[in-house]
Amino acid sequence: MIHLNNIKVSIQRKENLEGKKEKVLNIECSTCPEYSKQFLKNEKCYYCLFNCVKNNKNKGFEKIYIQALDALTDQKTTKLILECFKNMEKAEKYYSKLLKLRETCVYRDKFGCRIFGDFESFFALNEQDLIDPISLYFKTQQIIKQVESFSSPDPVCSDCIEKSIEIVNQLLLILDSGLIRKYKTVQQKSSLFEDPFYFYEFLITKSHSINKSYDKSVLSKTTIGEMKKEGLLQSYQIGKGLFQIQVFGIANKTEKIYYYHLIHDSESEKSYFEKLIENILSYMQVLRFDDIVSLENLIELYEKEALRIIELNYKMADNRKKRVAFYAAITFLQLNKLFPLLIDNYIEEIFLDSPESKIYIDHQKHGRCRTNLTLSGKDIKRIITLLRLYSQQRLDYSNPTLKYVIKNKYFYCRFAIDVKPINVNDFSLDIRKLNKNILTIQDLMKTNTLNPLMTAFLYFCMIRRVNITVTGETDTGKTTLINAFDMISPEYFRKIYVENVTESLEQLIFNKHQLKYQADSLDTNNKEGYTKSDHIKTLLHRTPDIIYLGEILTKEEAEAMFHCLAAGLKGFQTIHSQNIDSLINRLIHTFKINFAQLDDLDLLILMTRDFYKRRIVSISEIDLTNYHAGDYYREIFLYEPESEKWNLLKKLYETKLITKLKKFEKLKEDSFNNFMTFYEEIFRYLLNCEKIRNDELVNLFNELAHFSIISHLEARNFWEKWKKEHEY
Repeated sequence: MIHLNNIKVSIQRKENLEGKKEKVLNIECSTCPEYSKQFLKNEKCYYCLFNCVKNNKNKGFEKIYIQALDALTDQKTTKLILECFKNMEKAEKYYSKLLKLRETCVYRDKFGCRIFGDFESFFALNEQDLIDPISLYFKTQQIIKQVESFSSPDPVCSDCIEKSIEIVNQLLLILDSGLIRKYKTVQQKSSLFEDPFYFYEFLITKSHSINKSYDKSVLSKTTIGEMKKEGLLQSYQIGKGLFQIQVFGIANKTEKIYYYHLIHDSESEKSYFEKLIENILSYMQVLRFDDIVSLENLIELYEKEALRIIELNYKMADNRKKRVAFYAAITFLQLNKLFPLLIDNYIEEIFLDSPESKIYIDHQKHGRCRTNLTLSGKDIKRIITLLRLYSQQRLDYSNPTLKYVIKNKYFYCRFAIDVKPINVNDFSLDIRKLNKNILTIQDLMKTNTLNPLMTAFLYFCMIRRVNITVTGETDTGKTTLINAFDMISPEYFRKIYVENVTESLEQLIFNKHQLKYQADSLDTNNKEGYTKSDHIKTLLHRTPDIIYLGEILTKEEAEAMFHCLAAGLKGFQTIHSQNIDSLINRLIHTFKINFAQLDDLDLLILMTRDFYKRRIVSISEIDLTNYHAGDYYREIFLYEPESEKWNLLKKLYETKLITKLKKFEKLKEDSFNNFMTFYEEIFRYLLNCEKIRNDELVNLFNELAHFSIISHLEARNFWEKWKKEHEY
């Protein structure tokens, strides 16, 4: 049950809030095969944690750092755990006393134990009992109940029963430590903790009391009972260890609960921190500026002001000063309520429907989540003032909508506010995150967005510069998909990007060639020559290998795109539609594109979103053979909801697209099939192996593209060598 697969355990000295050094048991989990699994859902990880503590219990550490959770236990919790394991060591000796009773029994050599049957098995401890404090305590309770129910007329056996009861009672007194008593206390407060592992979740990740955490701050009393089924789904830290995020599952509910709090080592430190911030804010004053100062600079200026106040009034370690000053700055600017949501890259979108409602979010891993956050009238006025200031736009009865993108080192978001008369409740807020976590092609396969064969086919097409258009409704993962393929495009490609809002990935760190153009937003007054369509038209003189056009929104942009495609430029673009038919209708009837020009589109990918699961519905190719009947495309892959799999509707080698490629490339069927089988093998390997770092994934496909140009055999030789050198 216990796994210690290359786990590194060390004792380190770290500074606390007051600058004092503390000994920390540092448990590094990254080399363990279980590391990619959710720690809080994996009981093996708990046993491993307990074993690490047990083996190091006499080394005088005051806290425990668990890398898999990025969590640091406070001193009180660590003391409870250490006390418990020291008591368990004593308990093992008492269990040895029980076994010695049988050794001194006068009947031992004549027959088996009359009372306990197999005496050794009755009192034996398994691996879980020796490592799990709660398991050992309750097993001992069960033993005492059974032993007390035994009786015998034989004075020898009766004496053995009495001695057994005496030893087991001593065992219970030893095991009934502070941790066990705490478990029994929280179990009485909520049935959520009947399962000990829910208690361990609470114990390890908490920095607040049970009443505050579950009964008041996060959930209603009704929800507490519902949480019993799923409990804590994920816990992680953001803001360089400033905020702890927790996502809770609710039984029989699709939505989850998202909660955050400041990280503190103890209740006393939390109280001290709150008083410290309050005192610093009392000294801070509004700074005056002659010009508009960016939000990023504004935070930094107030952070410096807070640091000045701290230097004059307090003594603490430098890293603690920065932490306190930063939080004081965002609190003074009244951003502290929204700030954790803005910097959490797992969050995709933030919603507030009215001033009276609570904020809810879309989470990359857990879908739609409710929060307990509300915005006061003062908060709303502050947001409106900031956005009007930075956008230089009106927000009133005559102009009731304001949209603006804010990009800085903290977050990259598109804010949208609606007020009266179009908003009945006078205010709503939608914040679209534009710097979400990077999802690689490996991640998308693991979330069942597409399968290895589809990925292999799209990769084959991409490195041959086939044009790919991704369509679907809002928030179906269109940009995420093209970014995933863009990331693994050959490093020798010269790639040119034209976007209204920059959602493409920065790949300079991967040594990729990227030229990016920012087009004027549709929400501002476009200047002559700076519109997206103007930029697209100039691409012919920029010599791109592939172009990345982002979202095609207008008739002018569509015309410019087809102008480029007709001239031989290929790449990626997205466009909103309900399905492929509605996309074709929009292009022909709304954008007035001649049907003959559709042939330049090559591949069409339709995406959908089912709750928070995004997937490809179909991959189609343009086929104008029966255009007179209104038939403009043929599906190659089609998702089947009942089987949750994709059907291949046509042999890939016989598709019109491959027929088109054969006009320019020597591509016999055997050669094509060899490449497809080979690429599918690679993507299936990625699907089944552990997560590969982004840089390693990019390097793999850089080399794969290089060897693929030479021959299928050269590419395969490289792949076999790569697998031996990289064990995942």
